[in-house]
Amino acid sequence: MKLCTIIMIGLMAVTSSMAQDSNFQNDFAGTLQYNVSQIQSLAEAIPEDLYGWSPEEGVRSVQSAILHVVSANYFFGMLMGAAPAEGIDPMSLEQTVKGKENIIEALKNSVAYIAEAGKAVSNENLEDMVDFPDGNQYSKRMVMLIAISHSGEHKGQLIAYARMNKIAPPWSQQ
Repeated sequence: MKLCTIIMIGLMAVTSSMAQDSNFQNDFAGTLQYNVSQIQSLAEAIPEDLYGWSPEEGVRSVQSAILHVVSANYFFGMLMGAAPAEGIDPMSLEQTVKGKENIIEALKNSVAYIAEAGKAVSNENLEDMVDFPDGNQYSKRMVMLIAISHSGEHKGQLIAYARMNKIAPPWSQQ
């Protein structure tokens, strides 16, 4: 009985310390990194000769969809208060980054940037309001949720693009 009590106290202590390490900002970073890791997986699986492909004229190409996520990651990070990344202009990335390897590298860098930006927002500043391009104001917490939703939206777009080109998402082949 004493051993059982000691084990229970130990498990409670471990669980308690783990709960202290988890907060909204870390959950945000982890969820976003998960979405973007799947986008990266798709970007790696799609051949470079299909990067210019889109389902029809006027719709983002594979390359443009990936770089749109990259640009948005920097934009959302700056809205959360991060300093602009050196040498990065989020508004011109879709026109300036070329080649599959460079696009994937830009994606990796952008998710590291936004994850750190999110983790740097203190609990006290989660409700700070920021101006959004649609003319509304949102809390930094809402910007984080929008960023997660945005990456998920374009992950779905890239899944559809891959499937239309007979490429199965790598994680679904297992």
